[in-house]
Amino acid sequence: MIRQIVKAIIVGILSIALFRLLSVLTGDTHQQNDKTHFNTTKTRYWGAGSPTVVNEEIVEFKVDIKQEVIDDLLNRIDNTRYFEPIYGDYNWTYGTVPEFTKDLLGHWKGMLSNWPAHQDILNRYPQFITEIDGIKIHFFACKS
Repeated sequence: MIRQIVKAIIVGILSIALFRLLSVLTGDTHQQNDKTHFNTTKTRYWGAGSPTVVNEEIVEFKVDIKQEVIDDLLNRIDNTRYFEPIYGDYNWTYGTVPEFTKDLLGHWKGMLSNWPAHQDILNRYPQFITEIDGIKIHFFACKS
């Protein structure tokens, strides 16, 4: 029982961290206060607060993450403090295996060290942003 709770907490923390990382990388730092509730009743509006004027505009999008943001993230990866496992070979029983975390951050560091090339690859494809029922949607428009 305790193992499941700890595992759920770790998964939740990692999910929040990944969401924040993506928010920082995309420049979307909008924070909602705790009192904001989503209105999902009769209006089909899923955005925060009350429905606003419907905006059906589709806007072209390009990935453009500034080098200073990448440098900051690389610095955070370099300064990560890893924990020592409490128990021996526990094989994910008590949460994330430290070696996995180190490998994952090493992979991210390798990708981010060559970010401009990855950004160029992403920008080869037509991308757009629109709003549907109050939610900002990012999508690729590629013919199959």
